[in-house]
Amino acid sequence: LADEPTSALDEQSGREAVTLFREMADRDGCTVLIVTHDNRILDVADRIINMVAGRIKNDSNVRMIEKICEFLKETMFFADLTPSTLADVAHMIQIRSFETGEDIVIEGEEGHEFFMIESGNVRVTTRASGETPINELGSGRCFGEVALIKEQPRNATITATTPTTCYVLDREEFRKVIDCCDTFNEEIRKVMFARS
Repeated sequence: LADEPTSALDEQSGREAVTLFREMADRDGCTVLIVTHDNRILDVADRIINMVAGRIKNDSNVRMIEKICEFLKETMFFADLTPSTLADVAHMIQIRSFETGEDIVIEGEEGHEFFMIESGNVRVTTRASGETPINELGSGRCFGEVALIKEQPRNATITATTPTTCYVLDREEFRKVIDCCDTFNEEIRKVMFARS
C-alpha cells in the first residue's frame, strides 16, 4: 500500500518510483495499491478507482477503457471527440456478450439501451419480414437508437448470428452523450434517416 508515493518527488523520480511498483507487481504477481492525486502516473495502472467525497465515482479497468476508446475513435459517431470526452463515454459503457441465436432486442418491447457491435454479427427481422432478414450488421455498426430517440417500442428484432459482443449505453447515458456531443447527435440522426 503506497500513500501518495510521488508527492515529494520531481516528475522523473516519481515516474521511476511507480515504474518500480509496476515491475514488482508483474515480476512477483503481487497487488500494489497506490492512493494518489498525481494523474501523471495513472498510465501504469491496471485499474483506477476514482473517489469523490468518500464515495466511488467510477471503477475502471484501464486496459478495457483504452480498448473501448480505440473502438469509439474508429466509429463515425465518435471520431471527432477529444480523448477526454472519449474516456468519459468509455466509462459509461457496459460490455455484453450474446450467444448465437440469442435475441438482443425484440420488436415491440420498450427500448432501454443503445448497442454498438464490438465483434460478431446480427440479423435484423420484423414481424412483417418473418424469418427473412431485412438487414445484417457486423462490427462497428449500431442499433437501438430509434426507440430511445423517438421514445417508441423497438421496431425490429435483433438476433446474434455468431457469438457477439456489444458495447452498450443505457437510455440515461445515451441521452447524456447526445446532449454533450453534437457529432454523435448528428451521426445518429443520419443513421435513423437512412433506416426510415
